[in-house]
Amino acid sequence: MPTITARSSVAGAILLFASWHFTMTARAETYNITISDGSFSPSAITAHRDQKVHINIKNHGTTIHNFILPAFYIYTPNLKPNESTYVEFTPDKTGVYPYFSDAGGKPEAGMVGKISVK
Repeated sequence: MPTITARSSVAGAILLFASWHFTMTARAETYNITISDGSFSPSAITAHRDQKVHINIKNHGTTIHNFILPAFYIYTPNLKPNESTYVEFTPDKTGVYPYFSDAGGKPEAGMVGKISVK
């Protein structure tokens, strides 16, 4: 009987570790970005490579805006005032990458931020 108990303890420890590891790797880094006419708040965020990123985006401006992060192929639809959306992605490279709102395919004045991926 002691052998069965030892195996059960080892199996329990393995399951506990696997559960902890899955929980630690499955958690997303969450950010809230507010769009105003002329700016993003915050204008800089930091994420980690291979860690899921969840960004809630709300347009508090008086005109239509969107959120574009081309380095990771993120393009939201146009958001009317007070509309919101979210994006999720997992960065697969490190560096500093711009995000912006565009009008006619060009970044709007002042509507630029950056994400640093470590």
